[in-house]
Amino acid sequence: MTMRNDCNIIKDLLPLYIEGIASSDTVAFINEHLDGCEHCRAELEAMKSFDEKDPALYSDKPEPADEALPVRRLKRKLMRRIILTVIASVLLTAAILILCIELKPADIYYGNSEMYTREDMDGAIKLIEEQLGSFEGCKLYSISYTDDRYCQSELEYCNSLSDNGTEYSECIVFVTDFRSPVFGGGSWTPNCRYSWYWYLARTESGVWELITWGVP
Repeated sequence: MTMRNDCNIIKDLLPLYIEGIASSDTVAFINEHLDGCEHCRAELEAMKSFDEKDPALYSDKPEPADEALPVRRLKRKLMRRIILTVIASVLLTAAILILCIELKPADIYYGNSEMYTREDMDGAIKLIEEQLGSFEGCKLYSISYTDDRYCQSELEYCNSLSDNGTEYSECIVFVTDFRSPVFGGGSWTPNCRYSWYWYLARTESGVWELITWGVP
């Protein structure tokens, strides 16, 4: 680097040097240059002399309102960015949480049954999931087996609903917890939680039939 280029750099740094806001490394660099450069020493003295004639340029007094305005605008701009970033982060977190909830499979509670195996229950649960899945926009959270005594007591009810004289030999009943479509539609109350009972029955053939569902 030539001396001329060094002088140009020093000239740009002298205002910071005079104000005392230059870093220690910069001050050391300037001092080293000033020791061997008469031209820059003269430039420094000229700047100091100019400052003494117009002390307002480097005084400790607060900036006039019109000079402080750009700083305030910058602060407001930065604050807006921070606020927008926080809001975006909150919305993103909420969206991820909602997505995880919506994609989470339904919980299945088999309970304790001496009448039905899990295989028996899974066959009935599959029919419930298919039917509830046909309700567009609904979200299934859980399916729970009631109990053996309740299922036995509801066999007569299932037979009473048979429209072709079928005599069922077994009844199984589940309770579902699900959410209606967020924006409603049809007869649904928007974004509402429901607990419905699902009645299934089968004959000696061992094939479950979905008999009815809803609030008991």
